Amino acid sequence: MQKISANSPRRGFHNDPRIHYCEPGWSWTSAPLPDLDCWCVLDGEGHLDLEHQTHPLRAGTCFLFAPGASPSARHNPSRPLTVFVVHLAPEAHPASAAPPVWKTPYNQPIQVTDTRRLRRLSELLSDSSPLDSEFKCEEAALALRQLFHLLANPQARQPSADPRLERTRQQIHQRLAHAWTVEDMARAASLSPSRFNVLFKDHFAQSPLRYLIRARIDRAQNLLRETRMSQAEIAEALGYSDIYFFNRQFKKETGIPPGRYRGGD
Repeated sequence: MQKISANSPRRGFHNDPRIHYCEPGWSWTSAPLPDLDCWCVLDGEGHLDLEHQTHPLRAGTCFLFAPGASPSARHNPSRPLTVFVVHLAPEAHPASAAPPVWKTPYNQPIQVTDTRRLRRLSELLSDSSPLDSEFKCEEAALALRQLFHLLANPQARQPSADPRLERTRQQIHQRLAHAWTVEDMARAASLSPSRFNVLFKDHFAQSPLRYLIRARIDRAQNLLRETRMSQAEIAEALGYSDIYFFNRQFKKETGIPPGRYRGGD
């Protein structure tokens, strides 16, 4: 990476922004970071360890690593990570680009809903490299401002280009216990299974069945935190006939078993 000189018209960028397509055998263990790092997963799945916590990684998972952080990460070789990284100089203050970002804690995962917008901004920043002119630095600074705004409002979603997809997505969430197949989902959207699969993955950056798994596990996390339902009751409510399969899938997605997630009960 080309380091930006002190005389650069935009000194906030410590290095050129990059998108990294991680090899199947990739893993990462960082020395204490000298920079403020913005780290965003665009595709794939894995886990990241930081400050004695393990965080699952999937499309839309982002971090703002504070200087001094020492993260480590690994991924599923069959679903390798694609990661956008931009290093900012330690003295750079993100508030100059987007004040709301300070509402987001450092070193904690931020799950962005609009993964398509995240990818577009990441590609725009990466395409601005090398930052060797005032115009490129200005273009990158504007894209970074939008990226920080997205991280400060991670649940914001741009309107769907196809309302049939949104309608089907809502039906999935309303009936998480249903034994959904791609054919069922396609029927709800009035599309052929093949066409539905392509459109759904293009819009949500993951397959329909992958989305269903994440929706169930996200709801399980909510129920474990906010209700007194037993693990068996939660598994049944979310369509799992085998509690052991539920436990394995929960651990795979979150990095910890449901009992530990709740607090050891």
